Amino acid sequence: MIIPNIRNNKIIIISDSNVWKLYKNYILKKFLNSIAKTEVITWIGPQGEKIKSIKNYELASNYILSKNINRNSLIIAIGGGAVSDFAGFLASTLLRGIRWIAIPTTLLAMIDASIGGKTAINVGAGKNLIGTFYPPIKIIIDTNFLKSFTSNKIIDYQTAYGELIKYAFLDEKIYKILIRQKPNIITNKLIHKCIDYKNKIVKKDPYEKKGIRFILNYGHTFGHAFEKQYNIPHGQAVLLGIEFILKHFTKNKTLLETKFYNLIKLHNLQNLLEIKKRNINQFLDFVLKDKKRSSSKYIKLVVINKIGSAQVVNVTLNTVMEKIKNEY
Repeated sequence: MIIPNIRNNKIIIISDSNVWKLYKNYILKKFLNSIAKTEVITWIGPQGEKIKSIKNYELASNYILSKNINRNSLIIAIGGGAVSDFAGFLASTLLRGIRWIAIPTTLLAMIDASIGGKTAINVGAGKNLIGTFYPPIKIIIDTNFLKSFTSNKIIDYQTAYGELIKYAFLDEKIYKILIRQKPNIITNKLIHKCIDYKNKIVKKDPYEKKGIRFILNYGHTFGHAFEKQYNIPHGQAVLLGIEFILKHFTKNKTLLETKFYNLIKLHNLQNLLEIKKRNINQFLDFVLKDKKRSSSKYIKLVVINKIGSAQVVNVTLNTVMEKIKNEY
């Protein structure tokens, strides 16, 4: 049985409107068929980052608590990274913590968002600024979710390359797989290599207290600012963040930029880098509010000067501001 024994208690499904519309019957048949006698509660929120709001957190909490759940109840998050972020945060706070399972339905969530135990909601000040470390008890990877594409899923699939290229720069084995991979073909081997790599890093530093896990933020400091300013998918924003780091903060710039643009060209991702930059003050404000800021004078950045070798550096705010001005 895929879903663990919950002692005849209640299961709470958290998903978004698009996933539920596309996969409701498949989900109920494949994942919940064996627990027919268990009460299933569903809360379906809006698509994408919109689900991760304080308003939705309150709506979902009140609804779920009205169903008389207890600490033996189980949340199942079914969707992309935003759903797992939101559902995990709910699980970590309801009744001071109930168990949860992640069933990622997008490539991005399978290789990154569902792994590592980070949960979060967004506030006006920025993305993922309220959250917890609360890993699911189980992550179920079902690549059948990647086989039937809608226009939205094609975008999800393509923008997942932001995280794939991040892993490729962090790990030489993943880079060698990705550089040999045919465009728009993602193998199970590549998916599991990414999962294994992230799990390895997370196990060494589960709560980001040793600094080891911070390397997984490669491309994200500026990526989150791009994501917020232009309202673009997370994976696309990470690609732009990696490009910005390579252009302005990398010592071995020419070689690594060549490797980066070779991957971009190979996998037909040029369109993801084509945005018209605007409003320098707003972009700078988003960068300064990022949670990776290390002090009033410095921002922590992950830089890679050689494939497979990441380094965390403190860069002065003045330097960051100058680089942003040069970019804009």
